Amino acid sequence: WLRGGGKQKVSESAYRESVARVREYLNQVVQEIWWTDRLNRWNHGPHFPYWMTHFTDSMPISSIGGIWSAELFNPKYASHVYKVTVAVDFLGNIVWICPLAPGTSADVLIWDGYGPSRTKGEFFDYEVGGHDGAYKGRLNVIAPFIGRKNLSDRQQCYNDVHGFYRARIEQVFCHLWHWGLVRNTWRGGANELHQFVRILLHFTQFRIRRQLRYAPYGPWDHVPPQVWTTDDQDDDNCVIDVDNDVPDVCVLCCHKRKTTACG
Repeated sequence: WLRGGGKQKVSESAYRESVARVREYLNQVVQEIWWTDRLNRWNHGPHFPYWMTHFTDSMPISSIGGIWSAELFNPKYASHVYKVTVAVDFLGNIVWICPLAPGTSADVLIWDGYGPSRTKGEFFDYEVGGHDGAYKGRLNVIAPFIGRKNLSDRQQCYNDVHGFYRARIEQVFCHLWHWGLVRNTWRGGANELHQFVRILLHFTQFRIRRQLRYAPYGPWDHVPPQVWTTDDQDDDNCVIDVDNDVPDVCVLCCHKRKTTACG
C-alpha cells in the first residue's frame, strides 16, 4: 500500500526502513511459543500415554538469491536453503524453535547444538521425544526402526504409529507454506530472514492455538503413577519430608510433583 496502492508513495529505501522497524519490534514483543506447554496434562496419545512430550523435525527455506554459498546448497532439495527446526506436542502446538541453520547442517547436529537441552535446560529423566531416523542414538529421543525391507510386522506397525504422530510437524510446516516468505527465494540478509521466520512461527502458533486440530488425551501426569513414591523415603537425591506420606516425589528425577513441572 505504501509503495503503490495508497495516495502517498515512498522511496524503496524508506519502505525497507519502515519494514525493518516493524520487524525488529515484532521480534522483541511476539511470544506465543512456550517450552513448558509440552507438560500439559492433556498432551498425550493413546499409543504413548506416558513419557513422550514432543516431536521434532526440520524443513527448508529457500534462500538467498545473489548470496549463495557452498554451505547453503543441499542436494536433497537441489537448492540453497536454510533449515528451521521445530518441536510440536500431541495437540499440534509449537513448543520450541531453534535459530536457522545452513542447509548443509545435519538435523541431528542442529539438535545437538541448539536443542532444548542446550537452550531450555535439561530434559527430565523420564522425558522423550519422537524424532525421525536421523536422530537415532541421542538421549531423550525415540526414533523409528531403520530399514524398510528387513522389518518385522511388529516393527513396521510401530513405525506406522510413530509416523502418524510425527506427522503433526508436517501439519505445522503446511501452515508455514501459506506465507510467501517461505515459498519464495529470500534475497535479504541471514539475520533478517531469521527474524522474519521467528515472527512467522509465533504467528503460526497464535493461529494453531485457536484451532483445535487434535483431540486432547488425558488429563494425567507424564509419569505413570507407579513411578511416584512417598517423600519420606531415605533417598540422598530427594527432598525428605517425614511429616507427609503423599506419593509426590518422582523416583526418576526426584522432583516434587506439586512444586515443579515434573508432574
